[in-house]
Amino acid sequence: MNVFKERYTRFVTKGLLVGCLCVGLLGAQGTGSSNVKEDYNGDGEIGMADVIAMLHLALANRHNPRCDYNGDGTWSIMDAVGLVLNIRAGRTSTYDPALYTWRAMGFGGGGGLFRPTVDPHDPTHALIVCDMTGAYVTLDDAESWQMFNLRTGVADFEFDPTVPGRAYALNTGLYRTDDGGKRWRLIFPTEAELIEEKMTGDHADHWFYSTWGDMLPEWSNHKVLADPADPNHIVFARRAPWQGNIWMMGSHDGGSSWTKMVEIPNEQVLALYPGAWWGAADEIMVATANHLFRFN
Repeated sequence: MNVFKERYTRFVTKGLLVGCLCVGLLGAQGTGSSNVKEDYNGDGEIGMADVIAMLHLALANRHNPRCDYNGDGTWSIMDAVGLVLNIRAGRTSTYDPALYTWRAMGFGGGGGLFRPTVDPHDPTHALIVCDMTGAYVTLDDAESWQMFNLRTGVADFEFDPTVPGRAYALNTGLYRTDDGGKRWRLIFPTEAELIEEKMTGDHADHWFYSTWGDMLPEWSNHKVLADPADPNHIVFARRAPWQGNIWMMGSHDGGSSWTKMVEIPNEQVLALYPGAWWGAADEIMVATANHLFRFN
């Protein structure tokens, strides 16, 4: 046992003894209802045993949300003190068990699962991607999932905030669905711009060769934004090869045609924000690893 754990064990043990002394004289009190926050051992009563149960829970995993009794974001002995004081005063509160529990969603993609994105129009509808290139959609609150493949892994999903059923998926190209993710079609590069589709290297890395000059596979796309002020306005960020600048691409006709709006220095693009959020519908803000850029 390392020094930290020894000290922590002594610390929790002292708290346990304090709890026993403070609460033990009172005896157990019936809760009279289910999901009582103070009933840490789940026996339907609150008393000394619940202080002990909380301290054991904290010793096992102090990051467990149930240990944060006072709601300050972390566990400390003050959570146990607060529990003792409320039990002594006969104060109880209820909680939603769903806030403290996780459940399996029923599938695995063969690797890690990333970028869960929930439909703002329907909380039972969500998209997620696996690092083994597959992507998944649920239309029934994760009761079932349908896999779809867009040639390679998806870098970003975006639901259209104004058009139900419409979403975008960005990887080596930009795809759009209008039926919630059952069917997808490529909108960048457009059919007129696409010259050739290539897969290179030992892992058959995918890329599109188009009239945009992307003759090399190192082009990469980062983030996509559907403008809440105009469903035909789409913006996405793409990086030129060999640490080149980030190109901000835009369409005002739903993806039928595209223009390069501006270039920004090469940094990881973290998020795109629509100007409609601050009353400037013609503006876009780009958050990168080190800067914020705004353009119109």
